[in-house]
Amino acid sequence: MVEGKNLIVVITGGTGFFGSYLIKGLLNYKHQVILLKRSTSNLQRINEYISKIDMFDVDIHSLDVLYDRHPKIDVCVHTATNYGSNSNANDVFQTNVAFPFGLLSSLHMAGCDVFINTDTFYTLSKVSNNYMHMKDYISSKWHFRDIGEKFSLLVGIKFINMRLFHLYGPMDNDSKFVNTILKQLIINQDIELTEGTHSRDFIYVEDAVRAFITVLENNDIEGNQHYDVGTGSMTSIYDFVQMAHRITKSKSNLLFGKKQMRNHESKVSNIIAEISELSKLGWSPSISLEHGMQLSINYLEDSGLK
Repeated sequence: MVEGKNLIVVITGGTGFFGSYLIKGLLNYKHQVILLKRSTSNLQRINEYISKIDMFDVDIHSLDVLYDRHPKIDVCVHTATNYGSNSNANDVFQTNVAFPFGLLSSLHMAGCDVFINTDTFYTLSKVSNNYMHMKDYISSKWHFRDIGEKFSLLVGIKFINMRLFHLYGPMDNDSKFVNTILKQLIINQDIELTEGTHSRDFIYVEDAVRAFITVLENNDIEGNQHYDVGTGSMTSIYDFVQMAHRITKSKSNLLFGKKQMRNHESKVSNIIAEISELSKLGWSPSISLEHGMQLSINYLEDSGLK
């Protein structure tokens, strides 16, 4: 890569929550975006960017067609993922291992320099060795990172692993913790909670996008690097909910201690991102939890949730 150069970037998962923000960020930084998607993908999150990007349906055309159309690709950012919530183990493997490996192993045909993999803090050994919930998702993410690092050396592509912590922001999935709590508060619904003593490292989606772009644009990064993408600080669930309650001016009763913490929750709590390597590249989180929460609340209210 050349710093300051407008890069040709291939993205997977660009119709999802994080991927859609990444497309917006790359366009703002004047990079060219090629989105790999399925022909059935829901484009709602990226409607305003469709005319500015090149879209390629991987379920209709082979990757050879992509490389004929784009003989030079600078970077591939893999964000597509299958959490396994409504899928069997084979589907999870196909999305999280087989597809990105096929992509990685063929990108040399377009002279690709860098493959950025979107990982999760769930693959940290302190979590994955003790956490059986979402086991297919976690094992598939760990497996692809392992083979990706090794195979990239054979094809001469820099493999960079970005480990996301607790991502949140407007347009996130309704099933996620932050959105669930905010929606209940906005409609003044009483909420049964645990004691709230466990903590998480919450990072606003646009800060995470800047982290990816900082790495993507840096010419000096070597291959097989890992970067934690979080804030480097933790917030307890108790403090998070109390802050959200105050910002929304909610009349919800917060029933702390009403619920028991699920066994698996303790395995993914109180884990903090190590952001010193990203800091060396000049990145730091800029959106506070309170500000990010306010932006998320504004979006929900503007969407008609009252």
